Amino acid sequence: MKQKNIIGRILFYLGIVVIIIGIVHSIVNSYQLDYEMGGYGGEEYKFFWSTFLYLFPSAFLNGLILIGLSEAIRLLDSINRKEPPTIITAGEQVKNNEGIQVVSNDKPEVWEISEAEEEKIYELYADKAILEITPYITKGYCIVKLQDYDGPLKPFVKVLDLNGINPEEVQNLDRRKEIIQWYNN
Repeated sequence: MKQKNIIGRILFYLGIVVIIIGIVHSIVNSYQLDYEMGGYGGEEYKFFWSTFLYLFPSAFLNGLILIGLSEAIRLLDSINRKEPPTIITAGEQVKNNEGIQVVSNDKPEVWEISEAEEEKIYELYADKAILEITPYITKGYCIVKLQDYDGPLKPFVKVLDLNGINPEEVQNLDRRKEIIQWYNN
């Protein structure tokens, strides 16, 4: 069940109440007694727009500030409530979550590396010969088989995380071992 942030809701409704009370207050205070010159008892109530336009914007702005604060609290609360997704393999949950997507053994997610991601990988390893780029079963990870241009013919494998702006080598040893083991099988 999704919980709502009570402070954000209170601020939202308080902002609406401040705007409504501001409208009423501005209208009530804009009706003023106007004394006409000459004649007996020449007084009447008139609506003065200048008074209304002087009072209303401050109440309206204060209400909007409260509503804006409630929206900021709502957004921060939604960010705070997001739990990192988990990877599920063979019905078991891996304890080390690194912000990866959920994958089940029933229907493995088939994904391809985009051309933009592939170009970034080639830029990252511009000084090496890329022999193969293989996407891992979890979206956002891939294995790159490399070889030095000038060195002996000894290819080596790098595990990349494509979830960020630029591809990065996976630093988590357990994750890297898991992906390399999958690649070797």
